[in-house]
Amino acid sequence: TSGTSGVDGISSGRNYYFNQSIPSDVSPYRQLADSPTGVAQQDVTTNLTALQQNVLVSEFLTPQLGVAVIPGGNQTFHFHFLKQASANNLEAYATIQLANSSGVAIGPLITTGVSTIGWVDAVTPSEVICDLTLTTTTIDPTNRMIVKIYVNNLDNQSRIMNWFTEGTQYYSFVVTSLGTVSGTSGTSGTNGTSGTDGTSGTN
Repeated sequence: TSGTSGVDGISSGRNYYFNQSIPSDVSPYRQLADSPTGVAQQDVTTNLTALQQNVLVSEFLTPQLGVAVIPGGNQTFHFHFLKQASANNLEAYATIQLANSSGVAIGPLITTGVSTIGWVDAVTPSEVICDLTLTTTTIDPTNRMIVKIYVNNLDNQSRIMNWFTEGTQYYSFVVTSLGTVSGTSGTSGTNGTSGTDGTSGTN
């Protein structure tokens, strides 16, 4: 008999990268694409007044998604923020919204959970993870997705916040349930040896 099959490969949703350096074909958005750019790190500085809420950091638009179904599951955003001091009390979150092929918003606005911006040291950004969960949704394959990144200042004084993406470190991205692709199958085992021939019967 043949040997046993190899184990199944892992599954993973499609990654989309926040390409701040590349304007979208629709203004004022930047590009959110499934390939990183390879350009130098981008640093977006946001000045926050005391107790200022829902401040837009940057906004992005995907190309046409090219699928008829968004599978249900988590959409997990990996952001990289740097605040000026460990005691600064800042938060981040994102929103998503379907758009038509021209980049005009058509779907409901969906918001991630709000996450606290942490502290590593004065020069090292902290990774901030925000996520949301979608049910399986049927869409037009020409639809696109708008993503906007926001921050909140919970302190009673002005703060400065930096958001990082691109480069080889601190590239902000989102892991989606879209276009889930399986890994390759394991290799088959080797064939077993054949048994010996039986003896002939008597005449």
